Amino acid sequence: MNIILFSDTFEPELNGVSTSVTTLFKVLKNNGHNVYVVTTNPFGKQVTFKNNILRIPGLRLKALYDYILAPIYNRKAMKILKNINADIIHVHTDFSIAQLAYIYKAYSNAALVYTYHTMYEDYTHYVNIFNLKSVDRVAKRAVYSLSKLYGEKCTALICPSPKTKERLEAYGIKKKIHVIPTGLDLER
Repeated sequence: MNIILFSDTFEPELNGVSTSVTTLFKVLKNNGHNVYVVTTNPFGKQVTFKNNILRIPGLRLKALYDYILAPIYNRKAMKILKNINADIIHVHTDFSIAQLAYIYKAYSNAALVYTYHTMYEDYTHYVNIFNLKSVDRVAKRAVYSLSKLYGEKCTALICPSPKTKERLEAYGIKKKIHVIPTGLDLER
């Protein structure tokens, strides 16, 4: 199968999503699949495509753990993606790289799998710099709405824990939610 993993973070970045996507990338490759990763480029300001990893440059946000915000569309990246006949598009993010995945989906007959990794309602304090209850309510409502939107538009929805599944159901997602814990690299 041709599988494309879309994530705002990937190795060498160290965080839970990056580790999860890196582990999945390696396991799928070892099982004989053609696996590609679309991610941000922490190394430079160019689109690069090497060893099935498509890296897109973006704006580095120092205040948010050096997170890189790529543009939601990149012509060079899309040209590369259109040459991959994907069977599965697997989205591991909710930001700019996810938007590119949804744009690519319009050109593809691939199934779209979405893994909901992060409980964003636990992070609304980043946008609530004045610690106002009204801002927190609006931010949490936005999280619920976006989570439901993304959760409903995919072919299959995955989350890593029963707790996350319960929260997604509380958001009003009616789609079947598959609980698949993040795999571990036991050799490490």
